Amino acid sequence: MQFAHLTQMQAELDAAGPAVPITILGVNFAGAETGTPAVTASSDLPLLQDTVTEDVWTLWTAGDKDIFILGASNEEVTAYNAGANDLGVPANFEALKQLLLDTAAAQ
Repeated sequence: MQFAHLTQMQAELDAAGPAVPITILGVNFAGAETGTPAVTASSDLPLLQDTVTEDVWTLWTAGDKDIFILGASNEEVTAYNAGANDLGVPANFEALKQLLLDTAAAQ
């Protein structure tokens, strides 16, 4: 369900027209491929499928529903967890959106 909220957020960010474009994309952990069609069926957001060989999930020390905010050089600025901060709660949705806008503005 969080992916659907991120799809809505991407639309709102696109409409806001920040000076630095903001792109939201998902990374699905290796072994969870069977859920990919259900997640992407109602979204235009890109979803990358991690593999055991690449093991991006482990390299980033990602947890379930972690959102990594990256700067202009793809460095991690901060992380936000959509499990602990359900994006279905309007205050959490707006907090993440503002964090993305603030990070883009600082670039």
